[in-house]
Amino acid sequence: MRRFALRATLILYATLLVGPIGSVLPGNEWALFVAGGGVGAVVGLVATDIREPEQFVHTAPRGIAGFLLPLAWLVPAITRAESAVSLFVSPWFFGSVAALVWLVALLLGHEIRQNRLQEELTTLVSFEAGPPAKVRRQAKYAVSALFVVVAVAIASIVVIGGETDLTAFVWLPAMLPVWLNLFTDQKQSAEITDEGIFLQATLHEWETIDGYEHTEGELAITRSDWYRSAMRFDPDHIDDIEAVTDALDQFV
Repeated sequence: MRRFALRATLILYATLLVGPIGSVLPGNEWALFVAGGGVGAVVGLVATDIREPEQFVHTAPRGIAGFLLPLAWLVPAITRAESAVSLFVSPWFFGSVAALVWLVALLLGHEIRQNRLQEELTTLVSFEAGPPAKVRRQAKYAVSALFVVVAVAIASIVVIGGETDLTAFVWLPAMLPVWLNLFTDQKQSAEITDEGIFLQATLHEWETIDGYEHTEGELAITRSDWYRSAMRFDPDHIDDIEAVTDALDQFV
């Protein structure tokens, strides 16, 4: 299903990317845009049939080039625009939207590669756990403090100004998902494998793992990479913590 979605996304990308080329020719620019988009769709269909779709988004250079290339259409979109409306309602602006489609393709390609990698891994032990209780409390305190500060600020404006602007309270419903997320378990799925730690569809290879520390209130796994330098779990969430630490001892 993901491969089908990725292929459809890449075909849409090619359609939007190639479509504006037809608009540079003399004639009705929208008709030419549709014709150019049809050519792009055929190119995308053939290309994704010859090669596996995920190969087009496999490397960082391809990922960067695929994102930057459609943005070139913003140049004619801006220079030829006679008004703000004509800027956004133009074949060239639609061509630049392909950059956003490319981001979707990158995410789908990443998921496909990670799922394929997961199937090839040998899992020693798996578990689900949330962050340590201390971390959860700190997050709740921080959000609570922000809630109080903003609520007091709005109340002060209402009392002093004497008028209530309903738009000032738009942020209140937006806080609900944050609170629901904080007060749920927030558990993450993790697997200790022969190649590394597979956490939330991402493999952290053993070469990047410095070590781990197991205390009464926390299981902390440290990494050498700057991104997510520490993975922290609540040991009370793990059914067999000894099996997890034994598996970690084999590699770190």
